[in-house]
Amino acid sequence: MRDFVIRVFLVAFIYLSNIYFVQAQESSPDLGQRLSIGLTGYYGFIDPNLADLAYVLDSRPWLLELSVSAQTTGNKSWQQLNGYPELGVALLYGNSGSQEYIGHVTALVPYIQFPLFRSSRFYGNFRVGMGAAWVEKIFNPQTDYKNLIIGSHLNFCANLMASAGMQVLPRTKLNIGLSLTHISNGSMKLPNYGLNPVSISAGITYDLHPQLKMIRTPIPTLEKKWDFFIYVLAAFKESYPLESPVYLVNIVNLEAMKDFSHTGRFGGGINLTYDRALSKEEFNTPTYAFDGSKLKLEVALYLAYEYVAGDLSFPVQLGCYVFDQYPVSAFYETAGIKYRISKHWNVGGAVKAYLGHGDFIQWGFGYKF
Repeated sequence: MRDFVIRVFLVAFIYLSNIYFVQAQESSPDLGQRLSIGLTGYYGFIDPNLADLAYVLDSRPWLLELSVSAQTTGNKSWQQLNGYPELGVALLYGNSGSQEYIGHVTALVPYIQFPLFRSSRFYGNFRVGMGAAWVEKIFNPQTDYKNLIIGSHLNFCANLMASAGMQVLPRTKLNIGLSLTHISNGSMKLPNYGLNPVSISAGITYDLHPQLKMIRTPIPTLEKKWDFFIYVLAAFKESYPLESPVYLVNIVNLEAMKDFSHTGRFGGGINLTYDRALSKEEFNTPTYAFDGSKLKLEVALYLAYEYVAGDLSFPVQLGCYVFDQYPVSAFYETAGIKYRISKHWNVGGAVKAYLGHGDFIQWGFGYKF
């Protein structure tokens, strides 16, 4: 049952990641004339001083990536407003940093790459990708009990990368970069400390097309106004001790946001979370025991920002609890992805964390009043 829930969630989340990529490509009939292929290598490190990782790290994490991307040309206004980004998908494979206990990882990550600067020969990009990863070895109380990092084979994968490069031939570019990759299942199967390698990268990209001519059309005037939203979301979360049931988490956000540019909006809201997995370890008891008898409602206020790329947006939140019977931290953060499916409705998902330590992955829908 747990594996089924994990698969259903991750398929839904990856579907959100792909909606925009597929529709953007279908909107233009010349997709084959805008494609590029890339090969990139990553070599990095994971903080060896973290207690749960000290027992399992035995090597440096590395990844190889094969990517296919399509250059947007401005046939929609959001493409011009965002500097003509690239849309693509990357296949990654490599070593987790623990050959004995975690093994290799394989990931499929759709992404959008925004230009930071661009000249006739040099360029800089920032890439955001979200998808799924398969981890070879997972926690097992008999055979892999030291692996307190990953509890499921199928996981969520996010990749952020800043890169710079230069064109060395008419269709060939070389680049170097710095990236952060996050792999975890959002506490749907414990243990779930997660893998967070920071890596340097080097790669080569070959354009399957000649130099493209970008479309430039007048941009509509932005109406700067406040919008009000309600979001209904859910998550699945396992609580300690290990091998406990998976609980449903319900989330409601009441939010007000104001557009300050074509690509950004800010605001805030109220977060209500009913987390059935919450409990607190009892000390000075003869057994390993947890108490979950208190009210499991959490209430928080949060500030929010969204980067907007057409119907797709990337929201981040910083929240502060005003009511919490099971405090882990006074603050939390979320980062996610949303897709607008109509004037009033959107769907999306986000990772909730405490200072970078993942709590759960939430997904659902929102309505704009």
